[in-house]
Amino acid sequence: MLNAIVFAGDMTSFIMNYVDNLRYAAWAAGATFFFYARRQYALRQAARFILMDKAMYDVQWAELRRERGFDDQLEQLWRTWQYAMASGETCGKRQRAKCSSIEELFTEADRLNDLFQRKFFDVCSRHRGIYHRADVKAEGRALQKVFRSYGSDWRKLTDLVRGSLEFRRLSDVNACLRALADDPQVKILKVNDSKMRLRNFPDDRAVGYRDIQLSVLLETPESRARKTHKHICEVQLHLDSIYALKSDKGHMIYVTSRNMRGE
Repeated sequence: MLNAIVFAGDMTSFIMNYVDNLRYAAWAAGATFFFYARRQYALRQAARFILMDKAMYDVQWAELRRERGFDDQLEQLWRTWQYAMASGETCGKRQRAKCSSIEELFTEADRLNDLFQRKFFDVCSRHRGIYHRADVKAEGRALQKVFRSYGSDWRKLTDLVRGSLEFRRLSDVNACLRALADDPQVKILKVNDSKMRLRNFPDDRAVGYRDIQLSVLLETPESRARKTHKHICEVQLHLDSIYALKSDKGHMIYVTSRNMRGE
């Protein structure tokens, strides 16, 4: 009799555990399906935003291309890009500075930033451009990029120090790019041609936006004294009509779609 009672108790415990396991499995499956469905919805929404963004930029690009001589200037700019890349060292999208931690990399960026901003303000002004200075990239966004896009490799942060140069005419963009290529204090690094996005068929990852992105080193007596001359920085060259769309609502759309994609 006692054995039967013990057996019944064991069976009851087994059944209760089995039911609990079934409930947990059902909950886990439901949660997995929910998050998968939400992820797919976010990706679809991001794709829709990308198409909206791209259409906006494509309309402006088509209008620019209707200007007399624009395509000829675009071809000349492409040759200047090739000239700038020809003598550049391969960048590899990775900081070479001797930093042992991301904290040291940020400290180095802080030491360099004022020299960088002053140098590129002067270059931009000499070519009738408008310079948009930038503070060192915010830590929150930098860490987002490290973990979302760079597989935790913080040395891939090559845009902590950056600046934007805006021009009204394509000929001024070309002249500025040529001047940077010939400037002994600016070392342009070789990057993929997709970074020259003032083209007829821009990289799809640019979400329709068109600009030129350079990776550079600033090699001046001051940057050497501060030991920041090996810190890779980013320089962007823009056309004002495209930049205006980005400033209006284009960047907001880009950030929204980027966050939905988890990048």
